[in-house]
Amino acid sequence: MRRFLEAAQAHGMWSTASRLRSYGSYLYQDVPLKGARLLDIGGGSGVFSLYAAAAGASRVLCLEPEAAGSVKGKRETFERVAQASGALPVEMRGLTLQEYDPGDERFDIVMLHNSINHLDEEACINLRKRADARQTYARLFGTIADLIVPGGHLLLTDCTSDNLWPRLGLKNPVAPWIEWHKHQPPEIWRALGEQVGLRHCCMQWTSLTSLGAAGRVLLGNRLGAYLTIGAFRLHMRKPDAAG
Repeated sequence: MRRFLEAAQAHGMWSTASRLRSYGSYLYQDVPLKGARLLDIGGGSGVFSLYAAAAGASRVLCLEPEAAGSVKGKRETFERVAQASGALPVEMRGLTLQEYDPGDERFDIVMLHNSINHLDEEACINLRKRADARQTYARLFGTIADLIVPGGHLLLTDCTSDNLWPRLGLKNPVAPWIEWHKHQPPEIWRALGEQVGLRHCCMQWTSLTSLGAAGRVLLGNRLGAYLTIGAFRLHMRKPDAAG
């Protein structure tokens, strides 16, 4: 793990190794990584795919459409960090979820780290307005659930649209880049997961990753999220054979 954390910092994937360790520990806090097979959908730089592999996952696949030629540096950085960390068992493919053909492969963990709204942005925007948009995401959640082995985990992080700043018609001072209309509350995602047979484990409010553990203690609640960026972590599981 130390080699990965140092390599991630050296290649600009995260500000400091200690902050990355802190957030990675929080992200995977109740999900066993040792020996796990993990699918990271919309994994961005792949930093949390690499973290999982460094923590003992046996197989990690990161799907990131922007890695398909158009952002060459992203894939190169990913591969350099993987090699510098000890040739981690991790792979990046430049595919969307819709393009990905898993064959017979299934995963112990499927993660969407701040990417759930990007699966179909138009449908996400209209989830609470149009039946066809909800049907689109119901199908996507069905695909996700099918990729998870019985007893496996779904991790989903994002920010909720229920936030003080868009209600005031103002840009968020700490995250002015957030396009609030492209996000949904965690209850929407939980309901879609339950619709395809996943079971809710926990939902946690969190804070800016740059604030570290102290930020999660002080702002990791509904009020703190409402006043800042509305970040949350949702954990669901697929029932095992025993139900």
